[in-house]
Amino acid sequence: MFFEGCNPNHDIEDVNAELLKIQGDIEDDRFAKITLAKFLRYNLRFTFDLLTGGEFNLYPFQEILLRAWFNKTNSLNVISRGGSKSTAVAVFACLYPIFEPDSQIVIVSSNFRNARDIFAKIDKWTKSRNAFLLRQCFAKNHVRRNDLYEVFIGNSVVKFVPSSGENLRGLRASVLIVDELRLVGEETLENVLKPLLAAPHDITKRQKIRELETQLIKQGRMKEEDRMVFANTNKFIGLSSASFQFEHLFKLFCKYEEIITKDLNNSRDHFISQIGFDSIPRDMVDKSILDAADAGATADPVFMREYGARFIDDSMGYFSAKAMNECTLPNGQTPTIQIKGEPGAEYILSIDPSYSAEKNSDDFAMGLIKINRENKTGTLVHNYALAGGDILDHIKYLHYLITYFNIVYIIIDSTGHGENFMNAANESVLFKSSNIELKSFDCEFDKKDYVNSLRRAKYSYNLSKRVIVDSLIFDAKNKHEMNEHLVYCITFKKIWFASKAAAYGVVFEAMSKTQLPLKWEDENYNILEFIRDQDDLIDETKKQTSLIVPKVNPSTGVMSFDLPNHLKKLTGNDRPRKDLHSALLMGAFALKRYWELQDLNEIGMSTFTPFLS
Repeated sequence: MFFEGCNPNHDIEDVNAELLKIQGDIEDDRFAKITLAKFLRYNLRFTFDLLTGGEFNLYPFQEILLRAWFNKTNSLNVISRGGSKSTAVAVFACLYPIFEPDSQIVIVSSNFRNARDIFAKIDKWTKSRNAFLLRQCFAKNHVRRNDLYEVFIGNSVVKFVPSSGENLRGLRASVLIVDELRLVGEETLENVLKPLLAAPHDITKRQKIRELETQLIKQGRMKEEDRMVFANTNKFIGLSSASFQFEHLFKLFCKYEEIITKDLNNSRDHFISQIGFDSIPRDMVDKSILDAADAGATADPVFMREYGARFIDDSMGYFSAKAMNECTLPNGQTPTIQIKGEPGAEYILSIDPSYSAEKNSDDFAMGLIKINRENKTGTLVHNYALAGGDILDHIKYLHYLITYFNIVYIIIDSTGHGENFMNAANESVLFKSSNIELKSFDCEFDKKDYVNSLRRAKYSYNLSKRVIVDSLIFDAKNKHEMNEHLVYCITFKKIWFASKAAAYGVVFEAMSKTQLPLKWEDENYNILEFIRDQDDLIDETKKQTSLIVPKVNPSTGVMSFDLPNHLKKLTGNDRPRKDLHSALLMGAFALKRYWELQDLNEIGMSTFTPFLS
């Protein structure tokens, strides 16, 4: 769906029709240049094909988006996963400065990695063998810095930045592009990003015109009411996959839709689009998505949101996305995500291991819950999720967590070779050199004799000797109990999700100076990216949890909890996963067991009492 307004007085110039009226050769060089510029500006698809030497061809729907972004002041685009949002942004960043000199384009993403991906597309195009015309548009070499990339086209500049950090201070933009808008908080959008558009980008030119007008008025050659009226040419462009209706993206979309349909004065300045997987060329869509759609997945709420670009009221799964949103601490409140434990705080670590070396395998996942003794709740403050990593990578990360957080309880899926992982960690050089050995305690909880099971666990558990590992049998019975318990925790707010550090300036700046024992092979990855990844993993945990649906085996009657069938069939490195959900599931269950061990004295400890007969 493309919707640009209903202003009856909005006449669109047909440049191509006007150009067709020109007969013969154009002798005037100046007129020839202007005519060529008009043609190229009106035919952006042809222009980009010309600049890249045929290396990259746009689809018609992408040209429609580009035209809207060129012509409209405010654009909001909800596009299916895999709909090439970043590609369209990269093309716009190349073309707009050519036709609008002195532009200052700022491209923002919740995660700097996404912004770098857009930059990488431009860099790749400029290096293409046939893109010699495009290369001539770039005034100088690209700039790559820690948290800021820059591209210079003519006398314009395109900046790529994350949605938080020092680099936003002092920035001004004539065009602000926000990628994955749903992941950028409403406060960040309104109070940090949109103010970048406050000042006109041509303010120096405007001041000179005002001074000249003032002189002419004093000379009597001009009247005050004849002063030039400067139009607002600054642009805001937002792109995202669809969100839930309780999130700020839906509210903003509805606001734009109302302006377009009811406000004739402003409707021509706004543009919205909703582009589902079935609205883009089939060769752009992953085959597994098409197969899932053919199998009836289009009726599934998750599929509607992710691939149909439709806003839905709730997750419609076993876990309510709305309820999890209500259990998420607002940005600006603590605790935020944490990369180092608070002094005196206690934490529970849950581990869902995976040892496949394939990038499209399950994640090796870990979750860290901060214990809140005052109200016996827990807050998810840290996550780890890596697919296809080496076991040494997982051991190093576990060592980092043990070293930097006061972990009092560890729960691990023993059916996924969890005990083998703990043994490998204990035998590693890293753990031995640090004199760390993690041991399991007696945690076979018998439902028929639960109190005595707790007593045995209490006697066996020993924090000072690090006998704190709960090797959980992750069978169907335990999964059922744990999923029901997690529903209880979310419904009654026993589990909370940390706020984003990147949205809390003071915390983010202090956290960015933390020295960690982690080393990253990618030179572009740093502590700032690490913090933002932790912010994103909180959202990813909630997303994975919202996807879970219960299933009953018709032959055995056993209930299982898994991804919807159409999502399980998807392949590729970015396929939907549920491993962070599993880590959260075990973490919430471990929190329950931890409180039971702590409260055991209230139940009553059985001791031997001698008596006379």
